[in-house]
Amino acid sequence: RLEALIFGMGDYSASQGVSTKDIGGESGYPGDIWHYQRQKMTIAARVNKIDAVDGPFANFSNPEAFREECRRSMILGMVGKWAIHPSQVAIAHEVFSPTEDEVDRARRMKAAFEEAVSKGLGAAQFEGSMIDIASMRIVDRIVTRADMIGI
Repeated sequence: RLEALIFGMGDYSASQGVSTKDIGGESGYPGDIWHYQRQKMTIAARVNKIDAVDGPFANFSNPEAFREECRRSMILGMVGKWAIHPSQVAIAHEVFSPTEDEVDRARRMKAAFEEAVSKGLGAAQFEGSMIDIASMRIVDRIVTRADMIGI
């Protein structure tokens, strides 16, 4: 049973003839050379109800670049990134885990929405913005992840 799709940048680069300096790293291409592939793979994973995981970042001597790659992947909806060196593990955990502030806000948002629903409303106001059932799907992912890791 398939549980995740993992983007193998090295394999992809080799099969497509992509010129890269490092696997998952700087290519000389303006912008993010991996954005399209990451987004397409994340969409394919979500359509099939499985997780999307980003591939490796070979230059383990550059933790800030690894952190940025993790951040980009997380923003696109990926749930993690391969760590090929022990120094990358803590960075990946930090980036892909919600902060206590994010979890607190998500729980308050959920409570506000549930109160609105109990009054027969389909949406609520929270910190100056409208929240609805779509917002709750986002919030539920944050709260579920927080519960899994004990936040």
